[in-house]
Amino acid sequence: ADHELAAFLGRNNLLSTEIDIVILGLNGDCQQDKVYTLFAENCFPGKPQAWYKHLCGEYHTATGFALYAAAGILKHQVYPDILHLNQVRPRKLKNILVYNHHRNVNHTFILVKAV
Repeated sequence: ADHELAAFLGRNNLLSTEIDIVILGLNGDCQQDKVYTLFAENCFPGKPQAWYKHLCGEYHTATGFALYAAAGILKHQVYPDILHLNQVRPRKLKNILVYNHHRNVNHTFILVKAV
């Protein structure tokens, strides 16, 4: 996912250092969650990490909930504690990356930016 991430961010004129929060699709499945853990460690070390499926569950369109959460964070400029996956706090709230996958086959990046 590293190469795909770099290409995705490049198309959006961003560097990984400009992502303020990474929202990951962790769902409690050890095999599936390992993909998120490795992704976050390799691509966003020391960055604020969030999760959302503990609130909405796992279903085919759960990524929509992450999009809703990201939009709310940027609109209200508040990063709710219930989404925090780690203890790192963002310095600003401008660029949020949502990363989800389904069985390590279908991977999705969604970039949500404040204007």
